[in-house]
Amino acid sequence: MSERPSLVFVSPRFLFPTDEGGKIRTTQILRGMKGGRFHITLMSPATPEQTARHREEIEAVCDRFIAWPARSVGPLHRITRLRHLLSLKPVSVAAGVDPVARRRVREQLQQGAQVAVFDFIHAATLAPLHSLCPTVMFTHNVEAEIFRRHAEVAGHPLKRYVWRGQHRKMARFEARELPRFDTVVAVSERDAEAFRAMPRNHRVEAIPTGVDLDFFAYQPPGEGDHLIFTGAMDWQANIDGIAYEAMAMGLPVVSTGLGVEGLPLTDGEQFLQADTPEAMAQALDRLLSDSALRLRLSQAARRHVEDHCSSLAVARCFEDICQRTMNGQG
Repeated sequence: MSERPSLVFVSPRFLFPTDEGGKIRTTQILRGMKGGRFHITLMSPATPEQTARHREEIEAVCDRFIAWPARSVGPLHRITRLRHLLSLKPVSVAAGVDPVARRRVREQLQQGAQVAVFDFIHAATLAPLHSLCPTVMFTHNVEAEIFRRHAEVAGHPLKRYVWRGQHRKMARFEARELPRFDTVVAVSERDAEAFRAMPRNHRVEAIPTGVDLDFFAYQPPGEGDHLIFTGAMDWQANIDGIAYEAMAMGLPVVSTGLGVEGLPLTDGEQFLQADTPEAMAQALDRLLSDSALRLRLSQAARRHVEDHCSSLAVARCFEDICQRTMNGQG
């Protein structure tokens, strides 16, 4: 039996392959914590095939992996999911309610876990109603805010009505569930302030976004005229987003204000801000025609990422939060 304290990390989805921002953030943190202060048990849904296919990746992020049966997703999944519009919970939460998973989590916590981390607000449905150990909720977004933005940009009245309803349900869900956890972790100070404004959220801490500096090695910007747009097109909020990885690699970045929202960056120092098509075109033209500006932004951005955003530094920060939560320290 390990002498290190037992940390149970509960993810409502299988983390591999790491093809989405939340999965990347979570696995980077777990990888940085592996072998550290805690003996880490990772719990998530998984099929035997998934577990076998990603065994090496799983072993790199935890000391023990416990799976509960993954639900099969059929061709009519998107249609049948609509029935959850009638739920008091947001659709994304109601669709993930899993009594089997909740029972497995409770059984594991009863075996002597000293701190438990629940990944994403959706995992709140997996947390026992009565705490069995100190708990951490790792949020990756203010989910209600995302739904509000969907409602604001929805063109069709029916879509706008649905998104407004989802926003109200998620706002209630976050306000009700987050205070159940001893610590709430946000991925930006802006998100943390939003959670602190909710009643009864006594302990909210922020961590920076992490970047694998070895993988995203720095290179000075070249003289070519190539432009790259980055963002996961399967998620609306990323259409205006940027990635710290580009800054780590020395690529000068142009972003909307929404794209860097919550990130401690300064327009003209680490990136150029442009919030209209005209401003975006002008900023890109400036970069393409001014090599000195490209180099200055490139070097400043890399320094910022090295100083504040290395994956290992973020993992240590998260580990500190788990330690303080376990010890009951505010």
